[in-house]
Amino acid sequence: MSGKPLHTPRAVVGSGLFPIAQFLKLESIHGSGGQVLISERGASDQDILLQDPWPIRGQENIDLVKSLYPHLGLEENHRRALFLKEGKWREFGGRARPETLLPGEAFYTSPKARVNLEECFSLSPEILEEINTTPGPILRDSVVGITGGGPERYQLSTAQGLSLLCDQLYWGEDPWNFLDVYTHKDNLGPNLIKFCTDPEMPSSLRLDFEFSTPITNRTETVFIPLSYTHEMGHFIGDFFMDMATPRASFFTFVNPNEENEEGLSRKIRLFKRNIKRVFPNFRKDLTRERISLDKQNGSPRVDDALFFHGANPYRENLFFIGPNGALEDDRGAKASHFVRGLLGLERGSKGRAGKVPQMEEEITL
Repeated sequence: MSGKPLHTPRAVVGSGLFPIAQFLKLESIHGSGGQVLISERGASDQDILLQDPWPIRGQENIDLVKSLYPHLGLEENHRRALFLKEGKWREFGGRARPETLLPGEAFYTSPKARVNLEECFSLSPEILEEINTTPGPILRDSVVGITGGGPERYQLSTAQGLSLLCDQLYWGEDPWNFLDVYTHKDNLGPNLIKFCTDPEMPSSLRLDFEFSTPITNRTETVFIPLSYTHEMGHFIGDFFMDMATPRASFFTFVNPNEENEEGLSRKIRLFKRNIKRVFPNFRKDLTRERISLDKQNGSPRVDDALFFHGANPYRENLFFIGPNGALEDDRGAKASHFVRGLLGLERGSKGRAGKVPQMEEEITL
C-alpha cells in the first residue's frame, strides 16, 4: 500500500468488530490520515454478521447497557436456557442435572439481550466496503513484533516486513497475543504481564446455519453436550426462526493448539448427529452452513486494577479494546464480554489528538 507514512499517531491492530469500530471512531474524531488499521482480513460485513446473535448476556451487563445507552432499544429474553438430556430439553435450575459445564460455558445460561449491531456501531456494509477499497487506511497484515511503548513510540514489525512507528497503540486482539509479540517483556512489569495472561480463554468453533423453513419455535439458548460419558463441553446455540431467512448459530470452546483439523471435524459430526435427533428436519431444510474459528472470547474475569494501578507507564498510550479490554472506571467490575468491548470504545476515543506528522518514509505493500 504505497503512500502511507512510516510514522502514524495511532495504530489499531486486529480483525473483527471492535477494531473496525475503534478505527472508525478515531476517524470521526481526528479526521482521516491520523490512524491506520492493521488487519489480516480487512473490514468485512461478516465482522458484523458473525457475532453472538444475543451479544449482551447477564443481568448486570443488560442493566448497564440500558442505563448508559437507553436509545439502543434492547430486545431482552429471560427464558431459562435449556440442555439436552436423554433426548429431551430440560431447564437449567430444574431437578435434572446437566453434563459438566466447562469454564466459560455457564455465562451463556444467563438472561440475554440483543441490539441492531449496525445501528449500535454506526456501521453498514457500504461503510465497510468504502474503507476496504479506499487506498491508505487499512494494512492487510499482522503484527509479529513490538518494541518501545510507555512514553516512547511503539515500533511495530509486521509479517510482510514493514516497520511502523505509532504514538498510541489500540490493541484489538486478545491481551495475551500482545504479550506474545512484545519483544522485551521485562520492560512491561509484573502487573501488566499478569493483566495480559490472567483472562486467557480458548477459541470458539462456530457453526452458522440457514434453513428454507423454520425447524423449531425455540427461543431459549440451548446446550447440546458433545458426550454423555466424558467432560467434553457443549455446543451452545440460538435459533432465529422469525427472520426472513431462518437461521441458527452454535459454538463450542476449543483449544486450537491442542486439537487438529480431524478433532474439530469430529466435534462437528457429533453435533450434527445429536441435533438431528431432536430436529428431524435439520438436514432436509438446511440450505447453507458456515464454519469459522473465532480466536477471541470474553473472559468473566478481567482485573482492570492490574493495568491502571501502580507504576505502569504504558497505560497512557496503550489501549486494550474488545471483550477482554481494560476499563478505567468502576463499570469494569460489572461489564464483561461484548459490553466490556462496547465501553472500551469510549476510553479508546480519549487518546490525544496530536498532529499528523510529515511523511518519514513510504510504505509499499
